[in-house]
Amino acid sequence: MQGGGTSLSLTALLYVGTLQSVWVQVQTGAYSPPQLSINPRRLVASGKKVSLTCHSTHSFDTFHLLKEGTDHMARQKGAQFSGTRTQAVFPVDPVSPSSGGTYRCYGSYSNYSSVWSQPSNPVDLMVSGVHKKPSLTVFPHSPVMAGANLTLQCHSDDGFDKFALARHWSPSDLQLLALQPSPNFTLAPVLNMHGGQYRCYGGYGLSYEWSAPSEPVDILLAASVDKPSLSAHPGPTVAPGENVTLQCRSSHWFDTVYWFKDTNNPPQPVHCESPKGSSQANFTMSPVTSAHEGTYRCYTAYNKYWLSQPSDPLELVLSGGSKDHNHTAVETDPPEMKFLTPCYHPKVDTQGNICLDILKDKWSALYDVRTILLSIQSLLGEPNMTAL
Repeated sequence: MQGGGTSLSLTALLYVGTLQSVWVQVQTGAYSPPQLSINPRRLVASGKKVSLTCHSTHSFDTFHLLKEGTDHMARQKGAQFSGTRTQAVFPVDPVSPSSGGTYRCYGSYSNYSSVWSQPSNPVDLMVSGVHKKPSLTVFPHSPVMAGANLTLQCHSDDGFDKFALARHWSPSDLQLLALQPSPNFTLAPVLNMHGGQYRCYGGYGLSYEWSAPSEPVDILLAASVDKPSLSAHPGPTVAPGENVTLQCRSSHWFDTVYWFKDTNNPPQPVHCESPKGSSQANFTMSPVTSAHEGTYRCYTAYNKYWLSQPSDPLELVLSGGSKDHNHTAVETDPPEMKFLTPCYHPKVDTQGNICLDILKDKWSALYDVRTILLSIQSLLGEPNMTAL
């Protein structure tokens, strides 16, 4: 016997056939532990399927799968050779809320059936779709400059006390990033790797049952390449009912272009186009109405989530409107914000001045009052004594 460890006695209810089960007394710890993995992921929607694979470099001919906290009810399967290892695959199909839990597996030899290996590493199976979905918001709003701080907030009125954040590379490819009691997930500083589509989940206590996923939120990162130029044709002043075309041009080839309207709260793409390798793209509005008035910017991107710096702002106005038609710029300096009442916080000085990056070097004219206030709320809720 190889890789011996501390021997423990275990009584297991062993399933030996479709309709047969038997209680057996086994000795564990005689051999080195196998490894347990889960495919495609440990967070899976109710009704879907998942597989647990127990494998080892030892020549075990039998593997046993146990779920903790269930009176040691075990599933048993004969091993198969796969390259230099033996393994057994335990399907869970379909997944139900009762499937959730912590699993371990053991290896054994048929001629010593009551002597098992040490337990494998634990694997948690979490089941989503059991509770109503929460909502996910991001502030400051996207696009965000690389190097800034970003908070994703998972919100629900259902009283969840734990939260999960996941990135979706595709509808079938999910990466679980974090599990925590706080609904606020902070990315600081934001890096290129953080661009992508995110969803969050809510749950309760020690349960393995989770909510349905929130609606997706895209994190768009700006400043990966030089900013493009934005122009309006025939011009930025347009009569109601006429047509106008916004043209975004870049010195680089790009695959995607976004047009943002600053007056949205928060700003959202008003148009997204994939010109499939071009240095310019057009966005035509026809016919123009008062709803089209506002300040526009464009971004170019080689990838859906990694954008250029924003173009200079362009203000579109209707002739005969109330706006100053000669105005073509927006305020570029951050607003002055301070506490008038005493605030004891590591990022607020004795004069009430707030040390917040988006009010200093990370300021963008795209930020609105709501975004700033949400950022201050996050700062107050999670004081950080470092980087003062």
